[in-house]
Amino acid sequence: MTANLLTVATIGFVHLLAAMSPGPSFLVTARTAVAQSRANGIKVALGLGIGTTVWSIAALLGLNFLFHQFPWLFMSMKLAGALFLLWIAYQIFRHAADPVDMNESMSSKQARNPLLRGFLIQISNPKVVVFFGSIFVAMLPSEVPTWMIVAIDVH
Repeated sequence: MTANLLTVATIGFVHLLAAMSPGPSFLVTARTAVAQSRANGIKVALGLGIGTTVWSIAALLGLNFLFHQFPWLFMSMKLAGALFLLWIAYQIFRHAADPVDMNESMSSKQARNPLLRGFLIQISNPKVVVFFGSIFVAMLPSEVPTWMIVAIDVH
């Protein structure tokens, strides 16, 4: 039980670090909050959160089913997930000094529904599902208790 609590805490910490690192999601939220309003920035962030939840549930449940069917796949994906996370870290350090374009124009349709905009950005981003798949594969045990699934998706 203690190992499972540590795993949930570690996944939460890694997710927190990923959420804090600047990327497209952060930039669209900041840009919307500055260019439109704080309320619209919050709506974009909520849309991003909903999209993230959809991807995390899909990754968690789909991978859990596959790993029960093919135990060898679990070990293969653990290795692939660890390598992917190392690649992301390398890319972050490599591009840390690159300038960010804050002058991207928005259509009036996109500006009208910031919640939907945030959701669509996140749901169309395959990096999110790969991120969750990598984290879940690298850190979760092969048998995931139900309480752990609920705790992870609450993050």
